[in-house]
Amino acid sequence: MLKNTRILICIVVVLIGVVVIQMVRIRDLSARMATSPTESKVASRPAATTDLRQQRRLAEELDAALNENLKLRRAAESNQTQSSGIAGRVAVLKDVLQRLPEQQIPQLSYATEADWYAAVDGKLETAEDFRIALARLRTLAEARFAKILLPALNAYLAANQNTFPSDVSQLGAFFTESVEPAALQHYQIVRANEIRSVKVGGEWAITQASLIDSEFDSHVVIGPSGYGSYGGRRSR
Repeated sequence: MLKNTRILICIVVVLIGVVVIQMVRIRDLSARMATSPTESKVASRPAATTDLRQQRRLAEELDAALNENLKLRRAAESNQTQSSGIAGRVAVLKDVLQRLPEQQIPQLSYATEADWYAAVDGKLETAEDFRIALARLRTLAEARFAKILLPALNAYLAANQNTFPSDVSQLGAFFTESVEPAALQHYQIVRANEIRSVKVGGEWAITQASLIDSEFDSHVVIGPSGYGSYGGRRSR
């Protein structure tokens, strides 16, 4: 993403430079037209014809330069919009989350900048657009946390004769990094056979206790052999 942004910035800088050159060219052409000799009353007909041709040629060059300058300006504006548009959508989504705390989950603190950009990879115009973006963000954050929770689960199983915990809070001491209690309270223990679309090994699994948006959110499932997700109507 950073590399692409730098490339877009370079393109915009180059285009702006070309626009400046074209503006100088237009100024020079205009000056030449202003100072070009006009038809004299005592001039011969061949000389007058030559001056007229020169005037037409200068006018054509000026018109071409103006059109090219307009195209370059539009290209520069287009590239600036493309490079800043998605960042603007990220800012809007962050503002929405601040205003709607009920749309938040503890795992959002684990979302990366790339996750935010992936969440707004599309328009943000309707209420459904925002629901889709928020669901995407929550699912990506859940997946980030699942990568942290899975090793803690396996460490717990190794230390307890492969007995599955009865409550997710029991994994607290097995994390390699500090985890907020609220993040663990977000989950519950369920029988694995209740989740037919995702197989994560064993008789038990860990999943969300509830979903923020049951229509668009995905169920994240974590078990001894890995994690996965199902559900969620996130396609556009």
